[in-house]
Amino acid sequence: CSGANKCLLYSIRRFHVGPARCTGDCAEPDANHGQETECNLSFFNDQIGYERMNPWRSNVLSRIAALDPEKDHWEIVRLSSFYDFPWDYARALELALFKTFASPAISGILHKSGKFEHSTQRRYDDTDIILNYIIEFGLNDPRGRSALERMNFVHSHFPIQNDDYLYVLSTFIFEPRKWVERFGRRQLHPHELRAGFLVWREIGLAMGIHSIPSNAEALEAWSIQYEKERFKPALSNTQVSQATLTLMLGWFLPRMTHRKLQPFVLSLFDDDF
Repeated sequence: CSGANKCLLYSIRRFHVGPARCTGDCAEPDANHGQETECNLSFFNDQIGYERMNPWRSNVLSRIAALDPEKDHWEIVRLSSFYDFPWDYARALELALFKTFASPAISGILHKSGKFEHSTQRRYDDTDIILNYIIEFGLNDPRGRSALERMNFVHSHFPIQNDDYLYVLSTFIFEPRKWVERFGRRQLHPHELRAGFLVWREIGLAMGIHSIPSNAEALEAWSIQYEKERFKPALSNTQVSQATLTLMLGWFLPRMTHRKLQPFVLSLFDDDF
């Protein structure tokens, strides 16, 4: 197929999410009839595989559209991230964290802690569990609040600057949107975009992050400026990102293929990254 990164992404995604149709140059046996079908990556806009796994998932968008993002933003984010785009949001947030390693201020702290290089999977699991608890239960539930307090406790041991906190927060808002725009089966609804900003802004405020812009446009402009000023080459960037890249590839592919497929993972980022 043309577009090698999308072809490999299709193969990985089909294995983890379930069957889906595609048509084009890559022959793939049809799940229903055992016939060869063509593949032009229309998989990314096709709902069949998703609905086969969760028959009611196609109703999620109508439910999101009926909700008010100003009042129901937590529910909208749960519907979007846990039901309509669980695989997409997981990969996008992994890339969001990976992207922050381009800042020596962030990668330097992670390198000194040794967690990402020596206990990479455990560090990933801890982050995943805490964030999922916060999103699933919200900040008004003792379970969500406890997860947030645990995260704040862990962070309190390190000299993290407010701008670095704010940049990481911004990637959790904008990287899922960018991923879904490129690879998702549909575009995000305006309610999902607004809700995502409001939820992560509330989380940021609860973390003690200050100077968070009041709208997504202002935060994105600030985030782009941060990247221009703070992204610089550093040994700590390489050390932390290489450990994380090895972990990510190891979830899907044998170790002997990692070196050749590292450029594939990097191709998933913006062209200016």
